[in-house]
Amino acid sequence: MKRQVVKLPVQLATMESFAPYGRVIDPERDRLTATEILGSSAVGFRYYPQGKDRTLNLKGEKFVWSLLEVYSRPRWVKDSMEFHRSHEVLTFFNRVVFVAGPKAPKSGKFEDLPTDGWAAFVVGKGCSVVLNPRTLHTLPFPWSNRKVSVMVMLPFEGHKNDCQFVNFPEGFVLRPKMPTFFSGKTRFVRVV
Repeated sequence: MKRQVVKLPVQLATMESFAPYGRVIDPERDRLTATEILGSSAVGFRYYPQGKDRTLNLKGEKFVWSLLEVYSRPRWVKDSMEFHRSHEVLTFFNRVVFVAGPKAPKSGKFEDLPTDGWAAFVVGKGCSVVLNPRTLHTLPFPWSNRKVSVMVMLPFEGHKNDCQFVNFPEGFVLRPKMPTFFSGKTRFVRVV
């Protein structure tokens, strides 16, 4: 295959923009609700309310949290992307660029993927994403040139028995196109 580079404009991860891949949990969005629940006497902490958008039906499975550290690397995706048959929750302790793709086909073959559905997002510090089952994704890319800490929630031993890959043909590359700025009505995430 001849080299094919697909440039993905990096967009802000919101409930709407991320919906094809899962859900976004953003503490900044929840700040008003938290303040209303706790009232003015809540000094020194902020509790973010539970909601239906944060519920996973675990079907008797044990989910576990694991810490993941990702180091700076070139911002391109080649060779393959991973997926899991279950939901996966990623909570980011630093701002990241996160690349997601369409649902992996049952065949597991690149040729059976839709031609669209690839996207890159900036996800803010303290935000979480809940990936739908079979959603193709990569490790996050640090926004800066430092390492990123991520809390990963998967079924117990899911990293051993439920981490599957769709291999890309030789020469196929996804490249997040970094923005110079966000403007207009877009709320930019906090700078770390």
